[in-house]
Amino acid sequence: MNLPIPPIRLFLSIFLICSLCSCGTLVKAKVNRYATVEKGAIPKDFGKDSTTLLCVVHKNSYNKYLKKNIKKFYQGPYALVDISELESSKYQDTLKYRYVHDFTYKSYRYWSSNETIYGPGGGYGTGHKKCFFVYDRVEDKEYPLQVASSYWSKLQKVYIKNLEAQRVKNQGRMVIN
Repeated sequence: MNLPIPPIRLFLSIFLICSLCSCGTLVKAKVNRYATVEKGAIPKDFGKDSTTLLCVVHKNSYNKYLKKNIKKFYQGPYALVDISELESSKYQDTLKYRYVHDFTYKSYRYWSSNETIYGPGGGYGTGHKKCFFVYDRVEDKEYPLQVASSYWSKLQKVYIKNLEAQRVKNQGRMVIN
C-alpha cells in the first residue's frame, strides 16, 4: 500500500536537499580546491617565520565578517589595518609584517530580463565581486585566489582556514580541521 507523503515531511525533505546543494556549499567546495599553494593562492613559505598577517579593513559589513572569520579561523598573529597604515613606520618591518591579506574588485557583465530596471526586453548590467589575495611584501608578489563569488564571506572563510593550515604545516605542527 502506497501512502502519500505527509506535507511536512515533503517540505522538510525538499528543504534538506536545497540546503545541502546551496550555492554557499558549492562555493566552499570550489574555494577549497583553489585556495592552495599548488594553485598559487597561498605562499609556499607562509607561516614559516613568526610573522604577523596584516588584514586590510574596508567598510562596515566587510569588517564585521573579516573580524569574525580571522578571529575564528586564524590562530597566528594578525593585525587589522587601514590601507593607509601599511606605509606607516609602525609596519615598515617587512620581515615581521611580511604578508598582507586584502581584496580587489572584479567587474563582470550580466544579462537581466528585469524590464522595470532595463526597459522592454531587459538589458545588461555590471556587477562586482571581491577577489581575495595575499601579498608578500618581501618578494613583492601577489598570491591571488582565482575564485570570485558574491558569497565573499564564505570564500574568505575558506581562504583563511587554508592560510591557517599552511601556517601550521610550515611550523611543523599537526593540522586539525
